[in-house]
Amino acid sequence: MLQPWNVLLREKVNETNFIFAKYQNHNFKDQWNCICSSMDWLDVGMANIDKALEELNNAIGLETCMKFYQYICCIDIVWESIYQLHRVFFNPKTIPFKNQSNIFQRKIFDKDDNDYFKEIRACFGAHAVNLNSKQEFGMKFASWSTHDGTPQEMSVLIYSNIPDSGFEKVTVTVNELKTFYETRCQYIKQIIDAIDNISLAYKEEMKNSAIPKSNDLIEQIAILKNASQQRFGGGILVEELEQIECFLKTHFNCEKNKRALEVFRQKITLGITEIYDCLQSMNVDCNLEIEKLLLPKHMPHENNFAYEFANLYSKAILKLWKTYDTNSIKRPLEKYVCFEYKTEEELYWLTVIGLNMAQENFKEENIQNNIDVDSVLDLIDSISRTKDYL
Repeated sequence: MLQPWNVLLREKVNETNFIFAKYQNHNFKDQWNCICSSMDWLDVGMANIDKALEELNNAIGLETCMKFYQYICCIDIVWESIYQLHRVFFNPKTIPFKNQSNIFQRKIFDKDDNDYFKEIRACFGAHAVNLNSKQEFGMKFASWSTHDGTPQEMSVLIYSNIPDSGFEKVTVTVNELKTFYETRCQYIKQIIDAIDNISLAYKEEMKNSAIPKSNDLIEQIAILKNASQQRFGGGILVEELEQIECFLKTHFNCEKNKRALEVFRQKITLGITEIYDCLQSMNVDCNLEIEKLLLPKHMPHENNFAYEFANLYSKAILKLWKTYDTNSIKRPLEKYVCFEYKTEEELYWLTVIGLNMAQENFKEENIQNNIDVDSVLDLIDSISRTKDYL
């Protein structure tokens, strides 16, 4: 049984963000779209080929012609997808298996297996009534396809528009087509190996390219967002950077929070350095302290805090229209920060600062009554998904 090469391929392509980052604009072309299209149609062809063969085996009469052509089409879809992936990951000017001619045994055209398969596809349905040939041999037309007792071997007669020229017979077996299909599917293993090599080389290239540094924190954030786009195609740590930027641009009015704000700002500054190091080293598969700082793990249980906090996040950070109960947010944290504020952004960051200060106390609460960050993340994620469809 063939390995699920289409599944293995998709897993490999999505294993990191490197392939997306490299090919979304490669040689001034969006080759990522080609990769996605090829993977999608690989799934289509491979998902239907067994059913197509089963329907061929159970077909009778002229139904056999259509089912045989359907089987050929599944193979053609897979082969074309693999060829496109070869052009992206290997060389756009070469063709896999070119000049190999060991699969189809009864050829009436002097072509390699790749081209002969296309002739089979044309004769058995794709261009059956309009087979273009060399001019001196005239136009060609195919009869319906037939089999001798079993659909495992199919034939079609090829006629010419030249009077008294007779006909030729194209015969092909299912086993030959299976061999053609399986050898092309196994080529996906080479594509997967190539992706590994490409990802490794890309990672090293980016690691050796220094991200600029700036003493201006806002400017550094812009640099890091651009680096995320260049190295990972965007998305990686961008949300964290945008939250940090929001904090840095928020004006705080209450002098009573001055010390707490200074401590939090120092930690934010260290977080920017942490993000810089992750992007520079091309290593983002780790738990960052800045993530814990921006969304503390332990939260109070009372007053439906997690739900109200998620709505505040949506309003202040995502800029969605959401309502929340201010008292439910402030009450558990009033002994940590002074809630004197003028904007929702200020309220939000005072809440985050208060949560950070209260972590040890909330951690000691009864674990059954404790809501951790995952609950809030689930709420925020559901709200963010809703935003995507607005």
